[in-house]
Amino acid sequence: MKNVRIVLIVLAVMLNLSLVVTASAATDEGQNNHYIKMDINGKLIGFSPETGYPYLDENKRTLVPLRAAMEAYGCDVSWDEPRNTAVVKKDGVTVEVPVGQNYIKKDEFENFIDTKAVLQNNRVYLPIRAVAEAFGAEVSWNQATETVIIISPDNSDTQLSVHFIDVGHGDSVLIDYGTYEVLIDGGTTSSGAVVSDYIRPYVDGNLDLLIATHGHQDHVGGLPRIFQDYQVDRVIENDSYVDTPEWYAYKKALESEPDCIVSKSADEIIPLGEGISLKIIKAMASGQPLENNNSVVALLTYNNVSALFTGDSQSEEEAAIAQKVGKVDVFKGAHHGSYNANSSVLLDVIKPQYVVISAGKGVNYTHPHAAALKRMFNVGATVYGTFISGSIIMKTDGTSYSFQTAEKPLIPLKITDAGTYQRNIR
Repeated sequence: MKNVRIVLIVLAVMLNLSLVVTASAATDEGQNNHYIKMDINGKLIGFSPETGYPYLDENKRTLVPLRAAMEAYGCDVSWDEPRNTAVVKKDGVTVEVPVGQNYIKKDEFENFIDTKAVLQNNRVYLPIRAVAEAFGAEVSWNQATETVIIISPDNSDTQLSVHFIDVGHGDSVLIDYGTYEVLIDGGTTSSGAVVSDYIRPYVDGNLDLLIATHGHQDHVGGLPRIFQDYQVDRVIENDSYVDTPEWYAYKKALESEPDCIVSKSADEIIPLGEGISLKIIKAMASGQPLENNNSVVALLTYNNVSALFTGDSQSEEEAAIAQKVGKVDVFKGAHHGSYNANSSVLLDVIKPQYVVISAGKGVNYTHPHAAALKRMFNVGATVYGTFISGSIIMKTDGTSYSFQTAEKPLIPLKITDAGTYQRNIR
């Protein structure tokens, strides 16, 4: 994908911050830091007292037992006693990790790091980010599950990412798999440039699919800028008429887009790749009096992982959606976390492990509502918000998934993060 290497380098630098865990470091295995887990290419690594456990050093960097971690990654590991150095080899690449030094060596070149490997209880513990990245891996941190996520280069082509873009009070989501990209909504008019710039590194040539969930300005306002900056191959929209300047601007831009197929929302399944599909769900008949209940609904499935996007659907449409879906892993919180959406009728069916809410922050914004957060918490969901964490990225290989952010910490919401709406009864 265009500029993907540059983006990954930038993210790798930024995500160093994401690997900082708030718990205290423990230099003695006797202190319990067993909560830190490691996932390599979708498989959790089984650490034990025999292998040793990951822990945090004084710089709050994750150190893991070398042999257990790197053999799980597919490396050959040996110990050079005279040089007090661990030697790790894979696919013709050799990485040397000298104990007590602020560098590692890859094929005779020294790479300086801000922490060091240690020898403890007759085991070498190494700085996992630096060593894994030396073998070309992508490393991220899932704060919610306290898991280091490592994706090897030969698995990167199987990675799908979902970007919940921070557009303030509005919605915009990018789904990216290989050379296929889907944009769901574009935020407000002022967010158009933000969305356009954000998706640029990921879009390969044309934007394959754009979904305008419904006609409200905080969903379609930014789309004219997308039509201006990209060739859009296909648009899926509802069949509504909304009498606002933003809706007229969106429709004018859509009509001017050359060679673009425009489809009205209907039940269909769109294949995105092997084992990956985007199911468009026509939940209710067109022409509902509340425009929110005309929202285009999409269910993303990648093998064992699924995510549901319902626009601003309120409880009436959610009741219909609940008849057409089952359990999902991730739910894009409806209507910015409003009390009149995110109903128990739907949540009790989909039982998401995670909910991501896109909302604005400040005295003029009232979302999310406490009543909706309570219902999410009641089904056991961990809830994130773009108004706290900025743009949020979900990555999955179809077996497991993780969340990360580029600029701000990924912090789960609490009931006290509810907005100022009068019905926010705590």
